[in-house]
Amino acid sequence: MKIYLVGGAVRDKIMGLPSQDSDYVVVGSSPEEMVALKFKPIGKSFPVFLHPETNAEYALARTEKKTAKGYHGFEFYTSPSITLEQDLSRRDLTINAIAMDGAGVIYDPYNGVDDIKSKILRHVSNAFEEDPLRVLRVARFKARFKDFSIDLDTKALIQKIVLNNEMESLSSERVLVEVLKGFKEKDPLGMLEVLYESGALQRIMPIDFLENKTELETLYSLSQYKELSGENSLVVTMMTTHFSEGKIDSSFGQSMKKMKISSHTRKIFQLISMHGNKLISLLSLNKKQQLDCFYLFDFFRRPSLILSSLNLLNCTLLAHQKKSSDYSQSVKFLNDFIDLLDREKVNIDDTLGPEQIRALVYKKRLEMLESIH
Repeated sequence: MKIYLVGGAVRDKIMGLPSQDSDYVVVGSSPEEMVALKFKPIGKSFPVFLHPETNAEYALARTEKKTAKGYHGFEFYTSPSITLEQDLSRRDLTINAIAMDGAGVIYDPYNGVDDIKSKILRHVSNAFEEDPLRVLRVARFKARFKDFSIDLDTKALIQKIVLNNEMESLSSERVLVEVLKGFKEKDPLGMLEVLYESGALQRIMPIDFLENKTELETLYSLSQYKELSGENSLVVTMMTTHFSEGKIDSSFGQSMKKMKISSHTRKIFQLISMHGNKLISLLSLNKKQQLDCFYLFDFFRRPSLILSSLNLLNCTLLAHQKKSSDYSQSVKFLNDFIDLLDREKVNIDDTLGPEQIRALVYKKRLEMLESIH
C-alpha cells in the first residue's frame, strides 16, 4: 500500500497558497484492507474512506468509463493493480493531477507543475469532454486564478461539451453549487466570461453578459458585494443584468425560475421582482405608501427581508454607478422604525374582530411612522 496527497492540496502547496482540504489516494490496497485498518467507508459509487483519527478522505486508486450522458454517467473500477498515473489520468486539469508522497516527493506525470509555472489551465486527456461538470469547474478555476489562461485545446473541448448538449444533463442543484463557488472567488467576471465564450452561460443563466459586462465588473469590485453571502451573490448578479433607467426590469421576475435556490432567497427574489422599484424610491414615498411597502415586504414579521433587499438594490445601483446616498438614510429610517415598534406596543381590545384589529394596528403603525422625521 502506498498513500499520496493529491489534487488541490498539492497544487496549492506548490503555489504557496493555503489549502483547507487534504485528499489522499491509496494505491495497492483493497476495501477489505482499508476496513481492517479501521478506515470508515463512506463512498457510494466508489471506495472512499475516512481516516480513523483525522477524518481526511482516502480514496482507492481507480479508473472510470463513460456509460451515459451527464456527470453521473460513469462506471468506476478499483483494483490494487491500478497505478497512481492511471488514477491521476482521470482528473480534470493538469494542475490538479499532481501527487505527493509522505516524504514530499512530487509525482507529476502530466506536467501540471510546468502549467502552474506557465499559468495555464489545461485538460489532462480527451476524457475531459465526458464530464460536463468540468466546464463549470474550469470556469471556477479561472475565477480563482485570474492570471491563468485556458489552453486552446481545452477551450475547444469545452465548446464541444456545450454543443453536444451535455450541460443540460447537469442538475440545477449542481450548477448552483459550482456557480456560487465561482461568485466567491477573486474574479467572478472571469467565470462568467469563460461560460459566455463557450456558450454555456446562455444555457444555465439568462443574462446578457456583453451588454452588462462593465456593470458586472463594477459590481464584483464593490466591498459591499464581497460581504454578501451565499445565494445573494447570484441574486445581485441577476439584478444587475436586469436593470435599466434606474429600475428593475420586468424580465427579472422570470430570470431565476430554473435556479434551485433556497426558499428564503426565492422570497427575497420574488419581493424584489414585484416591489423592488418601490424600495428604490422608499424615502420619496409618503408615509402611507411607505407603510404599504412595508406590508408588501412582510416587514413586521420578518424585517430582515426588506433590509436584505435594500442591500442588494444598493449594490445594483452602485454597479450602474447610480447615486445611492439614500441607502444609509433608508437603513437608518428602517432601524428607527424597528426601535419604535419595539418600544410602543399596540394594545388590542379583545372584543374587536379580525378586520377591526387589522385596521387598528395599521392606524397605530402609520401614526408611529409619521412621528419619524
